[in-house]
Amino acid sequence: MLSPKPWKLETMMRLMLSLMLCYFVGILTLCLTHFISAHGRPTLKLCLLFAGAVVLLGTAMVRVWTSFTFEKALLHLATLWVSLLLGFLLAAWVTKITGLPPPTPSFTQTIIGVVSLQGATLVLMIPVLRQNRISWNDAFGFSANPLRASLLGITIGSIFTPLGYTIKAWCIWVITHLPVLHLQPEEQVPVQVLQTASSTMEIVALGVITILIAPMAEEILFRGILYPWIRQAGFPRVALWGTSLLFAAIHGNMAAFLPLLILAVVLAILYEQTNNLLAPILAHSLFNVLGFVGAYVSEKVFPILLLSLIIVVTCLFLLLRNRVASSDGV
Repeated sequence: MLSPKPWKLETMMRLMLSLMLCYFVGILTLCLTHFISAHGRPTLKLCLLFAGAVVLLGTAMVRVWTSFTFEKALLHLATLWVSLLLGFLLAAWVTKITGLPPPTPSFTQTIIGVVSLQGATLVLMIPVLRQNRISWNDAFGFSANPLRASLLGITIGSIFTPLGYTIKAWCIWVITHLPVLHLQPEEQVPVQVLQTASSTMEIVALGVITILIAPMAEEILFRGILYPWIRQAGFPRVALWGTSLLFAAIHGNMAAFLPLLILAVVLAILYEQTNNLLAPILAHSLFNVLGFVGAYVSEKVFPILLLSLIIVVTCLFLLLRNRVASSDGV
């Protein structure tokens, strides 16, 4: 059973606004890097506009997390509003000069996108936990039977992975064989970037993002923060399906939407049953690991199925041995 969490509406509003600002700064950075790659050194005017927008949006973020008294509330909100307004105006000016980057994914775009969203999520957990006066262990249950949570996470992840990729293959078949939809299925952006990676360093960086950073940040945000907050507000079904739909939607891939939706539901139930966010993090990470290996090594599903079977058998054996050892101890 999931233990109560201290997340409040004020915390959620601050977190969501901060993530929006970080993501917006990421888009600005993408626009500037695209302009530099296409036109060379940027003009002084463009640099000043970009710096001004970043500083103003950064100031707004600082104001978001700054505590204030009732007497200074009007001044605080006015400063926040002016910083946001001027920051967005300068940002719009920058995008008008640079233009939006092309939708074709690149390694640089992927890194900037991850830093501005997943990386920002991990960093913003520091003020979130500090404001709620709670530790990482208490917030996400990392100390609640970690061995059992880890083994369950790995086992569920390895069982779901072949199922998830089979569902994705069915979705691709449906999309391709229904011409009335006029849709062309595409791989997810990280897979496209991986397939075009030109160096070992790029592959390693993408591996770290896929296997470590993305699962940890996304599980903390969706299962660790949003799910229990909505659930404790008295809407358990909205918490389960709402966060799962949002999780699947933000990945922006139609073929992967259904398997990611099912994965998100499984991860929420896994968190509910273990009370330890380590379980869904490891399951999510393993899902990404096998997809990463399958995309890079071979397009055939057999290696993924074989690796999944080996991991499942190993984890079941360890679970059984741990259960026997616990019984003997009692």
